[in-house]
Amino acid sequence: MKTILAAYSGTLKGTGSGILSALQDLSVAFWPCRAKMEKHLQLISVLQWVITFLVLGAACTVLLIYMFCTDCWLISAIYTAWLIVDWNTPKQGKTSKMSM
Repeated sequence: MKTILAAYSGTLKGTGSGILSALQDLSVAFWPCRAKMEKHLQLISVLQWVITFLVLGAACTVLLIYMFCTDCWLISAIYTAWLIVDWNTPKQGKTSKMSM
């Protein structure tokens, strides 16, 4: 979101196609000034990133465990085997031989 705001805030200002210019057309009751609006957008983007970071890891772990109990257990088993084999790859600084 921050990249999108940075890309559109300066170059397309006033053309109606930028995110900030579209939000400025909204009622002034929500954001009395532009600085407050930008702070709100920054807060929303940070909260979205933090919530995604915290929730997505746990949700994918629960999904993997759940898939072991379904007919798709083979996909979970193959993924878990690859995860175990490829665990030390970042420490070695290279790709695994299985992926080549």
